Amino acid sequence: MFEIQTITNKYPLLLKEIAKPPEQLFVRGNVEVLESKYPVAVVGTRRCTAYGRATTKQFVGGLARPGVCIVSGLALGVDQIAHTAALENNIPTVAVLGSPIDDESIYPASNQTLATKILEAGGALVSEYPVGTPTYPHNFLHRNRIIAGISLGTLVVEAPAKSGALSTAQHSLDANRSVYAVPGSITSMLSKGSNELIKQGALCATNPQDILDDLGIQQNNIKENNGILSKEEEQVFEVLQNAATPLHIDELIEQSTIDTSTISRVIISLVLKDRIKEIEANTYVIASV
Repeated sequence: MFEIQTITNKYPLLLKEIAKPPEQLFVRGNVEVLESKYPVAVVGTRRCTAYGRATTKQFVGGLARPGVCIVSGLALGVDQIAHTAALENNIPTVAVLGSPIDDESIYPASNQTLATKILEAGGALVSEYPVGTPTYPHNFLHRNRIIAGISLGTLVVEAPAKSGALSTAQHSLDANRSVYAVPGSITSMLSKGSNELIKQGALCATNPQDILDDLGIQQNNIKENNGILSKEEEQVFEVLQNAATPLHIDELIEQSTIDTSTISRVIISLVLKDRIKEIEANTYVIASV
C-alpha cells in the first residue's frame, strides 16, 4: 500500500529552481500534490508553546483555499501540528522527511500514524534518501532545502535563535521565495529567531490574510471563518464586551468558565480574528472596528 515511487527528472518546477536540487526524489502517495498551485511551508520549533500550537492551527486553517498545499517536515512540534491542522481543514499536505519514507524508517516513529493519515488523505511523503539509508542528524538540515524548494513561501511560526526552521527560511530566501514570520513575545526564547527574521525583513504575519495577499490568492469560493466564533471564543468576547476596563488573563479566567489550559488558545484565536487586542502584557480589550 502506498508504494514508493522514484522521480529523477520530473521534479516539481519550483524544486528545479533551487541551487542544489536532489539527484533523486522518493515519493509515497499522491505525486500530483507536489504540483499544487500554492504550496506553503509551515515550520517551527519542536518545543512549541501553547502560543505556537494555537497560531499554527489558526494560520493553517486560515490558508484553507483551493490550490493551497501545506508543506512541512513531520517533526514534532510545529511541523506535526501543521500537518494535523491541514488534515482537519481538508488541505493537501506534503511531509518532507530527513529519513527514508518506508514505514520502518519514518522518523520520528511516533508520527508514523500521522504519516499514514497524510497518505490516506491524498497527501504525500517525500525524501531524497533511499530505503536503507541511515538517518543521521544532519539529514534534517539538508532536507530543509527541499521543504523550501517545493514551496512558494515559508512561514516560521515559532523558532528560537538556533533552529532548523531558520535554515528553511534561509533556503527560501536563497531561492527568491517569500518568508513570513509570526511575531512572538520579546521575552520568549522560542520566538527569538522568528522575531529576528522580521527585523531582517521577513513579512510580519499577524493574520493568514497577510500570506494570502502576498501570494495573490483570490477570495473566490471561499468559506470565511474569521467571523465565526466558537462557544469559548464567544464567552471570552462577551466578558470583555461587558467589562468597563481592560482585563488581565487571570480576570478572564475568573469571569468565564474556561480553564487555564484552554484560555490562552482562545485568546490567541480572538486576537488573530481581530476581535480583541492586547494593550499590555496579558491584558486585553475589544478591538475597535
